[in-house]
Amino acid sequence: LFLCGIKSVGLPAESTIATTMSIQLDLPPELSGGGGRSTGSGRPSYDDDQSVATTVLASEVGSTMLRTKDAFLRSITLYKEEEGEPPKEWGLVLKDGDAPKRRLQKRQQRNIQIESISGYIGLSQFKVGDHVTRINGRKLGPSYNAERAMDLMRGAYEEDKFLYVAVGNEGGADSLVHATIIKPHPDMKYSEMGMTVWFWGVLCIKAIDENSIFYNSILKETDHIISVNDINCDKMKPEAFAHCLDELPLEINIVVRRGKQRWYGGFN
Repeated sequence: LFLCGIKSVGLPAESTIATTMSIQLDLPPELSGGGGRSTGSGRPSYDDDQSVATTVLASEVGSTMLRTKDAFLRSITLYKEEEGEPPKEWGLVLKDGDAPKRRLQKRQQRNIQIESISGYIGLSQFKVGDHVTRINGRKLGPSYNAERAMDLMRGAYEEDKFLYVAVGNEGGADSLVHATIIKPHPDMKYSEMGMTVWFWGVLCIKAIDENSIFYNSILKETDHIISVNDINCDKMKPEAFAHCLDELPLEINIVVRRGKQRWYGGFN
């Protein structure tokens, strides 16, 4: 144990809704071309230029690059543009998965899966086939299907001014959690982000303020930080971590290890 918004858009006229619902959106300029960050069948890939820049950043803080295993839980947090800013485009196609072979409960939760990804969602570590578990903190219960989940995403983004989607991945490492947070502004500094980390044998999250950009994410206090944008945080000091977040221009990808309750195996 360690101590330590999509803007409202209509569907094209030719679109139909059955058990699958889709929104077709163009990629934002910073995501289009040169490296293809959008993905329709798997996890997004980084541009060569960005990979080089991240490697240089790792060297600046005295660390190395680290590719972690796939996480059991993943999330993305995207904040709605402010007045006068261009709209942030995202695309997420959901579908209703196969019904469970055995109904253990009368109203068992549906399996709502990701079918394809584009736009800002392509900056996350989401994969096709991941099942959506929460949208803006709301758990998707038995009454939700893919169509209702899409309606919830659109409405929540407009009302809450952010979009937070969490997914589960049965094939991932069951102690790893991966959070992607899109900076509201590229020049935002760590001191403005509302999160405090400390080093107590390992780098841990000490506190997340209610107004933090990390508050609406899957991260929790006491999480042990493994990496940030594939930069190894194993021996990293808080000052170096802050420097990394200062320099990252758009997406922040944080992988953490979360302790599990010793008696029943669930997350603390």
